[in-house]
This record gives sequence, C-alpha cells and structure tokens, in this order.
Amino acid sequence: MVPRKPAPGDALGFISQGLDKSWNNYLACLDRFQQSPSGKTVHDLRVSIRRFTSVVDLVDRFNPDNIVRRARLMLKEQLSELSTLRDIHVELVRVRQFLKQLPEMKTFYEELQSKEGRCLKAAKKMPWKANRKFIENAVNRAQIKLNARRSTTTTESARKIVETGLDVAFDGLSKRLQNVTLADYTSIHKVRLAFKPVRYTLEALQPVLSLDSKRLRNATILSKMMGQIQDLEVLMKDMIEFGWKKESVLSAVIEIWLDIERQKVETAQRFMKAIPKFSEIWKPIIFEQVDVTPSSKTLYVLRHGIAEQRSEINYPLDSDRPLTSKGLKRMRRVADGMRHLKVSFDAILSSPYKRALETAFVVGRQYGAGETIQTCGALRPEVLPEELIRVLQEQYTSSRTMLLVGHEPQLSALISTLTSGSAGARPLLKKGGLCKLEVDKIQACKCATMLWLLTPRQLVNIA
Repeated sequence: MVPRKPAPGDALGFISQGLDKSWNNYLACLDRFQQSPSGKTVHDLRVSIRRFTSVVDLVDRFNPDNIVRRARLMLKEQLSELSTLRDIHVELVRVRQFLKQLPEMKTFYEELQSKEGRCLKAAKKMPWKANRKFIENAVNRAQIKLNARRSTTTTESARKIVETGLDVAFDGLSKRLQNVTLADYTSIHKVRLAFKPVRYTLEALQPVLSLDSKRLRNATILSKMMGQIQDLEVLMKDMIEFGWKKESVLSAVIEIWLDIERQKVETAQRFMKAIPKFSEIWKPIIFEQVDVTPSSKTLYVLRHGIAEQRSEINYPLDSDRPLTSKGLKRMRRVADGMRHLKVSFDAILSSPYKRALETAFVVGRQYGAGETIQTCGALRPEVLPEELIRVLQEQYTSSRTMLLVGHEPQLSALISTLTSGSAGARPLLKKGGLCKLEVDKIQACKCATMLWLLTPRQLVNIA
C-alpha cells in the first residue's frame, strides 16, 4: 500500500513514507548481496537493515504490534549474522596492504579468507525467503495501522511522541558518554551502539524535525570515528590471537600491531575532543565523566619471559630484544598456569618493548583476550615506579583488575612501593614470574597487600 504524501511536519506521514522507502532499499540491497556477496554489498545490506529497523522502532512507538516486533527480531538476527562477515571484509582490505611489507602475513590473510568462506556459507543458510515474506506482511500491516492512526492523531502530538523518544535516547547516550575513557575502548563501542539508532532516526525524520545538514554531518563524522576505532580493535585482537607458526614473524607482526595501535589511539583522541559535537546534533548533553574509581583493585604484575641477549650486531637497541624460542614456549605454559589459577583481568598493560609485548601477546592469545592489550609507556624499565603509579592513577581508574607486563628493576620496585611505602624491600621477580596485589587505592605509599608471588616454574607446574 502506497502511503499518502505527507504534509510538512506530518511525522506519521514521513514514518509511513520512510517505512516503504527503507523496505524497498532493504530488498534492493538484499538482492545485490545474494547475487554477489562482497564487502560492499554486505556493508550496504547492514546499513539498510539498520535504517529499516530504526523506522520499525518508530512504528512501534505509535502502534505496538507483536507481528511487527517479530519482524524486527528477524532483522536483528540478520544483522548479527552479517556482523562478523563485515569485520572480516574490513580486515582483508587492511591486511592486503601489509602483504608486500611482510609476505609471512599471507597465512593470516588466508585464514581470514577461510573465515569469510565459512561466514558466507552460514549467511546463505539464513531463511532469507521466509523472513522476507514475513517482514513484507508486517510492513503491510504496519502501513494500514499507521494510515488509520494518522486520522486520529494531530501532527503536534505525533511530533511530541517522536521528540520524547529522541530525548530519552539522548539521555541514555549522555550516561554512556560519562563513562567514556581512553583506558577502556569498549566504553566508546557502547556509545557507538547507542548512537546508531538515534542517527538513523534523525535522518529518517529530518524534514519533520527541521534538522540542518550540519547536524547530520556531525553525526556522520562521529559515527565514522567510532567505527574506525572498532575496526582497528577487531584487527588488533585477531592479529594477537592468530597462531603464528614462525616465531621469527612475531617481531614484524608486533611492529605492524604497534602502528595500528597508534592509529587507534590517535582516532580515539580525536573522538574525545569531538564529543561536544553530540550536543549540536539534537540537544545539549551532559558530558561530565563520573568517578568510577573502584573501592579496591587487583594488580597482577608479570615480568616478561626469557629474551635474547643484547648485542651490537643483532639487537643494538634494548627495546628490540624479542623472546627466545624457549621464552615463548615457557610463557605459553605460564599463561596456562594463570588460567588454572583463575587469574582474570579487565586490561593488559604492557611495556612497548618487544619482549614485554610478545609476553602480553602470549597471554592474550591463551586467554582469547587480545582486545584487552594496550601499550603503556610508563612500564618501560627506566621509568620510576612513582611515575607508573601516577599514570595508573590518572588513566586507569576505571579498571578493577589489571595485568601489568614489564621489566626489572621497575616491577619489583613497584611491588615494594605499594606494599611497604618505599622501593627498598624489593622481592625477587624472575622472568615469567607473577605477583598478585590487592590494592586499597593506588598511590605511592603503603596501600597494597601481596597475596602471592609465584615463580615461572611454579606456574608451569600448576598448568
């Protein structure tokens, strides 16, 4: 059924028109995807589903209907099925750029291609035809009810319903923004998920809400930045958790990973500066970061594994020394021991030095938690423990449990400072050794209790 042409300000009319438009766009994108499933057709189909779902949500505000809600659930299931496929396509594009620089990454690229094939096979098994028929019936049903509602609802009251819904959504967005921190990238991802339906709703009702192009442009810019951060995060996680067979490749992979992390940090910093633009899109938002400091923290302090010796020929820079084959093998066993001890963490902070990062990579892979790894310059061996404590105080207050991966003599000095108030009572922390601290409040004084300190041999035996 073709809806009547809406008059200016007729919210229900534009919702009815938008429902038909988004349905037809969804069908066109679905047909293109089924004919040729590529990165572009997957992306276009996912965007069309999101736009379609946002209009269906508007319909539900005026005419709650179980049939329409079931159709919405079908669309959400389709979106979920395509999400991994879309991530893989983005990764393939980026990794393809690295192949000339590092041909050994071909195995990683081939694994992504295999995952793509498996995801495509699963996507083809989706009941597209049955869903399509059900959704079409739901759209026709919604159109009939919307047209009936238009005759009983004034344009003012309809607009008020829409604006109230957007106000509620923006209030929820404000709460998520209060928890945003560069130390926890999932906080940005949560903002992104909350903002997507708001953005598509604003686009669908632009004529009704009289939004200028600048507001929608700001919405697009913010969405792209958050999307870029998420894309880089996914690639970094998969690079860490991939089973690199040649240990010699790991050092080169770390260089690429560090460059990707730099891009992610720079994009996240730009996003933080751009947060005030949210207020220019719909209404002013509250962006006052709340104090999310936990009452206590658990710190796990892990010294890197056995590394190559420094030499003027092979490793003139101390920061370039990687783990030895024995060091990598032992660290895998150490990580297994950590899992048997039920060691858990919100974040892994690692020194940017290669041997520490390789250690963090091993733990991240064994745990399947590659996304939790971040480099922390304050964990370099030459940095005083007081400076590391200051960084933890200022940047990582929201993390309740952290794994710090670094070097001696800094780590034992840190343990001593937190447990005794000075760096003079340093414990013996062997390479691959792990210490657990319970901290009341991180500060450069006696504020922690050492619960245990284990050698790498003990951790290996536990494994």
